Amino acid sequence: MKTTLLKSKKLLLLFMVVLFGSFLVKAETDPAKEITQLCKQYAAIRLHKPYEAIALMQKALDISQRRNFPDSLVNIYSYIGNVYQTNKIYALALEAYFNKLKAAEIQKDSNSIAYSYSDIGNTYYAQSVFSISFGYYKKAAEIFKRTGFATGLSVALNNQALVFMQQKDFKQAIKLLNEGLRVREKLGNVELIAHSNMLLGSTYIVMRQFPMALKHLEISNKLYLSRKEPQNVASIMQLIAKIYIEQKNYPLALQDCKKALELYELRSIHVYHPEILNQMASIQLLCNQLDDAKNSCFKALALARENQTLIDQEQSLQLLSKIAAVQNNPSEAIYYLQQLSLVKDTLLQQLNNDHFNKLKATVSTYKEEKEKEALQKETNQRRKERNIVVITLILLITISWFIISQMITTRKQQAIIIQQQKAITELQLKQSQEEAVRLGSELDNRNRELVVKSMAIAQNNERVTDIIEELQHIRNDKTNLDKHLGAMISTLRHNVTVESWEEFQLRFEHVHPDFYQKLEYRFPDLSSGERKLCALLYLNLSTKEISSITNREAASIDVSRSRLRKKLGLTRDSNLVKFLADLQSPK
Repeated sequence: MKTTLLKSKKLLLLFMVVLFGSFLVKAETDPAKEITQLCKQYAAIRLHKPYEAIALMQKALDISQRRNFPDSLVNIYSYIGNVYQTNKIYALALEAYFNKLKAAEIQKDSNSIAYSYSDIGNTYYAQSVFSISFGYYKKAAEIFKRTGFATGLSVALNNQALVFMQQKDFKQAIKLLNEGLRVREKLGNVELIAHSNMLLGSTYIVMRQFPMALKHLEISNKLYLSRKEPQNVASIMQLIAKIYIEQKNYPLALQDCKKALELYELRSIHVYHPEILNQMASIQLLCNQLDDAKNSCFKALALARENQTLIDQEQSLQLLSKIAAVQNNPSEAIYYLQQLSLVKDTLLQQLNNDHFNKLKATVSTYKEEKEKEALQKETNQRRKERNIVVITLILLITISWFIISQMITTRKQQAIIIQQQKAITELQLKQSQEEAVRLGSELDNRNRELVVKSMAIAQNNERVTDIIEELQHIRNDKTNLDKHLGAMISTLRHNVTVESWEEFQLRFEHVHPDFYQKLEYRFPDLSSGERKLCALLYLNLSTKEISSITNREAASIDVSRSRLRKKLGLTRDSNLVKFLADLQSPK
């Protein structure tokens, strides 16, 4: 009675654990849906409202940590790092990517770990720390090769190529880029193929191999147009503009820059506007269009200050100082140089503190506005879930009690049946093995007995042959005894051959009862002498031994073997003894 009660308590505890676990899984689905919704909102605004996008991801991060939902951490940290990276806030981007790496290592997700290495490498690359970035790219490539993830491997190969390009090792860069392109062509991914061609075009621009650069850029542009991706088409336009600048074809270069600017405006992507405007200003300066160049610089400087991108501000101020110098306006040139010096000092001494403070304020404000609403919703939701779980537990415990009892009984019975079947199988196998050993041993003994008897016959025949030779000698000396001695020799010869062979054949057929039957079935045209020769060869006897048994010359035996080989359809290289053994072996 106590044992039954104890089992019942254990089963009840087991069900409580299982059901409580199912409750936790259900509770986790709600934060997953909420985080997914936040990620969708992030994707819609990340390019033109980066600070609001970061705020959304900070909220998602807070939900994931507060609700103990780590599955989404890799994506959340990746999104945060991407926004920082795009806006050139590298310190915070690195912090996000290292957090992403830590989350991926906890989940033991090899591909996510490799992508984290790639993101970290990209951030160091953007800061021109190429030796460190190459180390992370190499780690990512090794993991992708090990996991067989071709898409990730192609990205890692391209990233390593970019480092070689910065180090002026263009041969190695082109080699890696082509390798990455081949991987992507096998995948058949149009967007990735277009990206590889764009990278090859960029590399050939640096190498000043403009025909090859245009070839790859046109392929990339065509693929991006087919996918209706204006942002990437704009990037291609910028690169083609660089080629035209190098070729001093400034009208076409300016035309492509304007196209790129229009495409970025179409997607409301303001991050790249200062860069293109500065590029247009440099072309206009080369064409001596000083007023247009100055206007382009003013627009670029305003946008760069709005985006707080110091590198773009630096480039705009450099161009404005050059324009002022060309216009012979030294005071204005000095002013822009002073502004440029301030920007450079800020760029060297600060790690984008203004961006961080603005972002922190935005996140804090967003939290304060939404915290009460979110807390109230969460409380109501938990109350509903708790009520549903209590009712479900009562029903499931009652029903599951009987199901588990039946399952345990059935499994015990199945275990007993399996154990019995296993014991029977092992016993049958053991008996079969013992029988096989016994039969093999018996066959070996009979074969040895037959071989020994064969040798005894051979020895006896040798003795009889010696007697025959002596009688022949006497006959040669005593001519009057020819008649009697001749009869004696003839009789002895006959007895040696016939009696020995009959005894041998009886023993051979006893050991190998179906030998002649199989042989005659396959080769009915064999003579009795050829069948005898087959039996002796089957025992693997030598020509000398067969000669002794049959009382024939060795040369005669060799001739018989040659004829037998032809009748059996064997070539000169075939092993006659092995053929006879294979003929008798069971199939």
